[in-house]
Order: sequence, then structure tokens, then C-alpha cells
Amino acid sequence: MFKRDIYLLFKSDIADMDIFKKATTAVPALLLLLFCTSIVHAQDKIRVIERKAMIYTKPKVDTSKAINAEKGDIFEIATEENEWIKIHLFTGADRYIERSLVEKLYVNGEIPPYPSDPSKRNKVCNQVTKAQSKASRKAYSKYGDESEQQAAYEKFLLDKYLLKDFQDLGIPPAHYSKLVECVNNGMPRMIKVN
Repeated sequence: MFKRDIYLLFKSDIADMDIFKKATTAVPALLLLLFCTSIVHAQDKIRVIERKAMIYTKPKVDTSKAINAEKGDIFEIATEENEWIKIHLFTGADRYIERSLVEKLYVNGEIPPYPSDPSKRNKVCNQVTKAQSKASRKAYSKYGDESEQQAAYEKFLLDKYLLKDFQDLGIPPAHYSKLVECVNNGMPRMIKVN
């Protein structure tokens, strides 16, 4: 029964040459679509252009906690909202930076690569473990058993500490997804791993 169904399928396709013609015109269109998509995805990163810039937990300067960004830091864009750009950091929590403090990157080659040296990669994972421990202790000491506030504050501190670690190691924060390799070394589940 199965062979017969396949035969009938191919027989009908062979008999209808219009399908073949449509497929040969669809392939270039598909390739063009993929090429345009890759150009669009090359625009999904920004670089800080000011000596100091602040990253906020909400798109408001005066009402939210802030993390220091430095000139040259590169981040992945989540969305753009008027004068704010929502960026991805390490925990996956929403973070915001003012549009006037950054420039879009149009070529992925402008981003320095993630370190290939195993000792530097191990150092990154060690820093992640230390940052998680420090953030957890501070959040607990500030909020105790108030779990929702404690968790939000811990994520904020972890983003802050890891950004500083990445800056000190000369690694663009846009490589946050590379931290997935630290999972096997006991990195907490809180870290976003796209």
C-alpha cells in the first residue's frame, strides 16, 4: 500500500510539470529571502558609543536600578521602543539602554569573537559561579524570605556582576549565550541560554 501511494504521488508530480516550474522559481526566491533575513539579523546588535552609559531595569532613568555600561560594550537587541532599546543580558530579564548612547552594528564581523583559549573560558565559568554566589547572598541579606523581590534583585545583581566580569575579561556581552558551556560546571539555571 505504501509503495503504491509513493508511486501515485510521483506520477502526479511528474505529470504536472507546472509544479517543477514553480519549484525552480521558488528556490531563488527562497534564497533571496534567506539572504535578506541574514542582513536583518546582522542589525540585531548595538555598541555603546559614550564613555559611560547606564542600563536600566525599566525604560525610565529616574525610577529604576542601573548597571554601568562602558564605551565599546556590545549587546544583543531584544526590541526597540522609541528612545529606548531593550537588550539581552545574562539572566534574560528585560534591561534598557537609551538609544542616544548606542549605535547599531550592521556587520557581525565587527564583534570580537568569544575566547577560544580553554583557560580563559574556564575563567569565565569560574567568574559566573562567583557572581551567582555573591548575588544570591546579597539578595537574601537584603530581602530575606520575600522571594519575588529577592529573585528580581538577584537577577539584577547577577547581570551587574557578569557585565563587569565580561568587561574586565574583554569579552563583548553580546556573547552571553556562550555561557551555556558553563552549565556542565554547575552554573545556575537562572542564566539565559539561547
